[in-house]
Parts: sequence; C-alpha cells; structure tokens
Amino acid sequence: GIIYDKQGKTDAAIEEMKAVIAIDADQPDALNYLGYTYADRGIFLDEAEAMVRKALSKKPDNGYILDSLGWVQARRIRLRTNGQAANRGADA
Repeated sequence: GIIYDKQGKTDAAIEEMKAVIAIDADQPDALNYLGYTYADRGIFLDEAEAMVRKALSKKPDNGYILDSLGWVQARRIRLRTNGQAANRGADA
C-alpha cells in the first residue's frame, strides 16, 4: 500500500490497506494509514478517528499515530468551523 502512496496512487493504497485490515483488523500501521488518509481527504471522519484510536491502542507511544489523531481532530474542527461560516453566509 505504501508503494502505491509514494507513486501518488492513493486510491490503490487505500484498497490495499483495506485488504490488510480485512485480514488483520488490528494491524496498527494499516489502521493509521487509512485513518490519516480519510482525515486528509476530509471524509469518513468518525471511521477515521475510530481506526486511529484502535491503532493507538496497539502502539500507544507511536508518534505517527498520535499525529494522525491530531490531524483527524483538526479536520473535524475545520469542517465544523467552515460549516458555521457557510451557515452565517446563508443567513445574511
């Protein structure tokens, strides 16, 4: 999956990581990759956070996974803030 990512083939990397998780639902690196990638795209944020938290439970001191959790939370805040700004604009 990481090779696809390095080649800019993110969709293929996502499918590979899903396949890894289908074989081993507790594989922390695949969970982290998929959770981070979803957050980066601003999609499936509930699922992304659950995956990253599961990965963190397996590798609690992993800086990459901690960073991913922060990124998921930042994306949630950004989307919530952008939604509020859009709603204010609609009220004007």
